This record gives sequence, structure tokens and C-alpha cells, in this order.
Amino acid sequence: MTTLKRIIFTSKRRTTGLTDVTITIRDAGNTAVVSSASMTELASGDYYYDYTPTSAGWHVWYADSTSQSAPLSDSFLSDYSSVTTLQSTAADYATTQQLARFMRIEGKIPDIRPEGASRAKENVGTGDNSATLFYLDHGYVIAGTYTLYKGATESAATAMTETTHYTLDKDTATVTLTSAGVTLVGTAIIWASYSYCLFEITNTEIQDSLDRAQTEINQVTNSRWTDGTATSPNYELFTNEVYDGKGKFERDYYLDSFPLPDVSTGLNGTHTAAITTLTVDSTDGFLSSGTLNIGTEKITYTGKTSTTFTGCTRGAGGSTAAAYSDDAKVYPYCFEISTTEEGSTIVWNVLEKDIDYDIDLQTGRIHLYRTDIVLDSLSGAHPPKGTPSRLRTSYIWGYNTIPNDIVRLTMMIASRELMHGTARHALVNGFADFNPNTLEVDKEWIDKTFERYNNVLVRTT
Repeated sequence: MTTLKRIIFTSKRRTTGLTDVTITIRDAGNTAVVSSASMTELASGDYYYDYTPTSAGWHVWYADSTSQSAPLSDSFLSDYSSVTTLQSTAADYATTQQLARFMRIEGKIPDIRPEGASRAKENVGTGDNSATLFYLDHGYVIAGTYTLYKGATESAATAMTETTHYTLDKDTATVTLTSAGVTLVGTAIIWASYSYCLFEITNTEIQDSLDRAQTEINQVTNSRWTDGTATSPNYELFTNEVYDGKGKFERDYYLDSFPLPDVSTGLNGTHTAAITTLTVDSTDGFLSSGTLNIGTEKITYTGKTSTTFTGCTRGAGGSTAAAYSDDAKVYPYCFEISTTEEGSTIVWNVLEKDIDYDIDLQTGRIHLYRTDIVLDSLSGAHPPKGTPSRLRTSYIWGYNTIPNDIVRLTMMIASRELMHGTARHALVNGFADFNPNTLEVDKEWIDKTFERYNNVLVRTT
């Protein structure tokens, strides 16, 4: 699932009425996926652009107004813009099989309905050492429910491996054997067990409805849930989210999104400043790609194994790559400050956890330590008050469990959408009378669940 993102660009001088504000978005390969697109004024000095990431990974944007001053020297960002990154996420609140069962539209092979009869797998066809195309008896196959087998008899059949031996187009129920699959099957019979939709709704359509339901839930509640026990939990990633400085006295900053998961690991062995594959105790709980922090260094990575982060860019964001000893702490978030004044080139300094700041993971509160007091002056290590873009944050966020209420809410919203489509189809084709009130059978439950989980987003400045 790719999620619609509303990118808001705030004119630092609150310039209103601009008609030439444009936005450019680049993907992780530095390819412009949106070039100089027009932004629309949302409020006084705020301009927006709605964008759906075209692929997984980072998407960096910057905005400018050609009628205003040119970009600052040594920076591709204009005096009016800020930068962030987006990462698309996959829907995981409910599966297509869960929704099919919730709606009572799941059919099964072997068929469990016959009384006093055997529950046989489906005989898909017999191989001939060359045939690659086979077809299941039922289309509209549901994801995650199917297994193909090969064997001379059903009782002797052994499971085949998807991708290695075959691919399956779930919507059309077309099985395509790979060359390895053709060799494996030989002249044996292909057998199948699977679930399918009884009412001619494809898995793609069901998944699209689930995607839209999850997006609606996230937007209405200002929250995000995921399975924190997964190897790579589906937390949402924010990169380079910026905040205005608060000065020397007010040292608490609040992230726009929370909670942050309690995730960290340790380096396994010593590492030089040049190493681009970090070996750690475990990468469980970290995203498959993202941002890391060790000491005062910011590191980005493009992949991971169970014990390594790969494709690392050391000294990211202008930080300094350093050598580390065994067991050095690695975090999935990074916080930076700039103490430069407005109008000068921004220089970012990475903060070190428990030395420069502490964080309340549940509330997203970042507290900057006041390191020294010298009579009439306080430490200068705090962003000047009111100066834009002087705290920069990169972090993952989301609740580490998916409540049953959220699973059910997802299925209710998705099923309502599917029922609307089915009702329109029936009415257009003149099949039967239809009571529209049945489409709102879950409305009260949906409203109450939204009320219970809604978090009002308030940003402190």
C-alpha cells in the first residue's frame, strides 16, 4: 500500500498569495518523480501538494517560489523551504482472507461442506516435462491461502515452492511453472488447496479496499499500529522532520508522531569509520531500510540481514563518521540541532543520546540538556528561539501491537466499500431490490471505535 501524503510548505516569512510555488520530489535514486509541480495555498503562507509515493524507499522534496529570493548558497533548499522524506508502507491491519471470512464470502478447496465424503485436493493437471500453464477451477484466489503439490497420487504429493517452482495470478487463477517447476513436476499430477472469493471479487479489489480502510483509520486517529514482534515491523518512517528553535530556556520538543518503539541493538565487534556494512547483535525491530544513530554520527542504510545493516552511508547529513568499539549502541532514530542564526547556512550537529538529550518514547518528548551555566549566560548549545528548522528528527513510530478493535474496524470499513460496489453492480444490472440501510449496518460501531482511538494532533512550538 502506498499512502497519500499531504506535503505542506510553510513560507518562513508567511508570504501569502504566491502563485508560483513549486515542488520537486526525488526518489532514493535521485530521480525526479515530480518536477516543478504547482502547490496550492492552504492558509496564510502555507502551501500544499498531495503526493502518493510511487515506490517504497525514501522520497525527498523541496519547494521554492521563483518570485522570491534565490536559494541560499551551499544549499539546494530555498530560504522558504524545509525538507522531509517519505516511505511507503504496506497494509497490515487485516488480510484479504480475514476480510473474506468476515464477510462470509470465502470458498475452500478442499471443500469442507460435503457430508460423509472425503475432502480431496483439486487435480489441476498432469505435467508432460514441457507444459508451463495450468488453471485452477476457481478464479478469485485469496492471497496467503494456497499451496500447490506434485505427485502421482494425492496422498504421495509434496508441496512445491512459490516463485522457485511456480507463480500464481490470483485474480485469474493462472499457474505458470518455472523451468525448475517443469523439471520438478515431470509427468506427475499437480494438486492444489486454496481459498477463493464466492462473489467474484478479486484479491486485488479486496486488498485495495483494505489499503484504503487502513489509510482512513490512520488519518482519522492520527495513529499507527503494527506487529512489533515481526523481524521488520511496519513502523512508519519520518526522515528530516524539522522544528523551529525554542531558545535556551525552553528545552522540551515534541515530535509530531508517537509513540516510538523501544528498539536498539549493539555493534558486534569493532568498526572503522569506513565500514559500510555494520555487523550487530540483531536487526530485529528495525525497518528494512532507514536511518541509524551511533554516538554523534548519522547513518543511513538501504538493506539488512538478521545481523547486518547493508548499504550504509557513513557520516550522513554532514555528520562525521567515526570508529566504534564492540557493543556500541545503535538506535533507529537520530536527532540533530542547528544553533546558527536565521539567514545563515544551516549546519546540523547530531545529538548523542543520554548525553545531549533524553527522550520519552511514549509521548515523543525530546529534552535537550543544559550542559553548563556560567553566571549570566547559559549554554549556547540550544537552537535560537523562533528560528525555523533548527531541530531535525529522523525516527520510526507506531504502536507495537494491533488491537482487535482496529482489525475489526479495518474489516468493517473495507467491507462497507465492497458492499457499495456490489450493490451498484446489482442495481445497474437490475438483479434485485436492495435496502440501502444494510450498507450502514456497522456505522455505529465504526463511529464509536473512531471516537475511542482518536488522537487530536497538536504541534507545540
